[in-house]
Parts: sequence; structure tokens; C-alpha cells
Amino acid sequence: MLIQDKKIVVVVPKYGLVGGGEQFVFELTERLAENPRYDIHVLANKWQSQNPKISFYKIPDIFFPKWLTTVAFAFFVQKK
Repeated sequence: MLIQDKKIVVVVPKYGLVGGGEQFVFELTERLAENPRYDIHVLANKWQSQNPKISFYKIPDIFFPKWLTTVAFAFFVQKK
């Protein structure tokens, strides 16, 4: 039986830059990236990692008006 690689796409505005949920996502993806069976992709506004085993994609930021930040992030992720 042939085991195929799994592609994992992580969508998070700030990857590895703040605590809580973002830190959990950072730790999880960094550890999964060590397994060669996983192909990790991160869509984010900003990131801290320089892990060559993870592909990063820049999602544009919109800072003003504040209420539009989340909506714009979702819109640009969908376009990507």
C-alpha cells in the first residue's frame, strides 16, 4: 500500500508572533513539518518562523477601519 504525503494548509493572521492560539498553531505546524510525510503551507499576514520545511504565503493587511481587518483577511485568504 502506497502512503501519500498529506498537504496541510494553516490559516492564521499572525504565525508565531503572539501567545495563546497563535503559539499553539506555531508549535503544532513546526513539529508536523519535521515529518517528511507532511507538506505544510501557512497563509498569514506576518510570521516569525524561517523554517525551510514550511511554505509561507503573505496575506495583505488592512488596518483601518479596524472592523474590516478580519473581513479583509478572510477575503484575501479565499482569493489565495
